[in-house]
Amino acid sequence: MMCDYALLMSNSTVTGPNGTQLHFRGLDILEASLEKLSTMGLNKATHVLLTGFGHGGTSVFMHADRIGAALKVLSPSLQVYKALPADGIHPKHANCAFWPQTNVTPPRASGDPCNFTDTYTTIVQGGSFLGETDIGIAATAQIDAGYVAGCTGSKCMYVNETYAFTKTPTFVVQQLAGIWDTQCNLAGQVMKLDRGPDVAWMQLECIVGSGSRWHECFQYTRSCDLDSVLKVIAPFQRQYVSELQSTGFHTRPGNGGFMHSCHLGAYWTTSYAKEGHPDTSIWNQIQIGGVSLRAAVGAWWNAPVTIAANFTVDCIWNATTVTGYCNPTCDGFPSY
Repeated sequence: MMCDYALLMSNSTVTGPNGTQLHFRGLDILEASLEKLSTMGLNKATHVLLTGFGHGGTSVFMHADRIGAALKVLSPSLQVYKALPADGIHPKHANCAFWPQTNVTPPRASGDPCNFTDTYTTIVQGGSFLGETDIGIAATAQIDAGYVAGCTGSKCMYVNETYAFTKTPTFVVQQLAGIWDTQCNLAGQVMKLDRGPDVAWMQLECIVGSGSRWHECFQYTRSCDLDSVLKVIAPFQRQYVSELQSTGFHTRPGNGGFMHSCHLGAYWTTSYAKEGHPDTSIWNQIQIGGVSLRAAVGAWWNAPVTIAANFTVDCIWNATTVTGYCNPTCDGFPSY
């Protein structure tokens, strides 16, 4: 899914700039995988939960309805089908090392180091974040056939553009902000830049561990300064929430969500649980208002799809965050 960023949405063969044939077969692979799983017991399933983490979570958003339709044929005894994308939302913004920013003085060229202390508008939304990212991938992979039904145009590469069209009962688990968005899109740097006569090839290197003030600040709030919190991080967190709520997705019966302000490397069996706790404990450790992530997911899963949506949104970072997480249950997770 992440190798070509087409997210299993293409069945195209296209010719690259140097004449190389590029074969995108995501939709075929997805269909074949479901058919194979049906021979391994999926055909007898009565309850199915579709889930994924990171860009796997993004693919859950993109394919939940398509997979649900296939399961009606492959799993005739199916009674309950729901979707749980984890950290699958990636708001519309460009990596600041890639795109030139003309709204700063002096203008900054692509490849220049990111200025962490710029305002949110400059860092997160500066440059042509729509022009290159979604249109480039959509045009290259020709993924129109893979869009969520009802959504049209290259903007459908972004989850927030699909909320209004997704019909599957969905529980959104999302950290504010997602690990990929901080490590790769905001903190990532251009590792290699080769220019030809007609095209530039750039590779993004994700920043893992120490070395990125972005990444360190999100994990260790005491390393942040007030401007970074109030002018960059808090507005970024609000973008995740506002883009979802603006479509009414959070009020649709059968939906639910748990948007927390912790910073995690993983959710499932993982070595990134808090010290002294089992590697399956993250779902119990994160709480909002005394309700654990595990309890929130369980209540949604066991409820009928006609029940009112229940979305829980965590605190947004504020002036006190530089002394510790605004949600105390976020403290103590190891660095990722």
